Amino acid sequence: MSRRLRKANEAIETLTFLDVSGRVAKFLKDIANDNREKLVNGFVKIPCPTHQAIANQIGASREAVTKAMKSLSSNGLISINGKEILISPKQFEIL
Repeated sequence: MSRRLRKANEAIETLTFLDVSGRVAKFLKDIANDNREKLVNGFVKIPCPTHQAIANQIGASREAVTKAMKSLSSNGLISINGKEILISPKQFEIL
């Protein structure tokens, strides 16, 4: 029960204090922490969920998630390769 309460508090905090880009970044980081495949160069490879699936999880629209993903990509924090996302080690330092 306490685990569920902690998770709910974390979700409320995320929705309250982070913008869509921050929520997307945190969502990707959480996925990477759960099932990461660390590469030699420090990047982490995760399967790419659909933008709609991300939007449903973080409480945003698909369009906002697409903009956030482009922003994260242009800032060098992620790289999208087909059905995989490479997460930069810089992103783990930021969040």
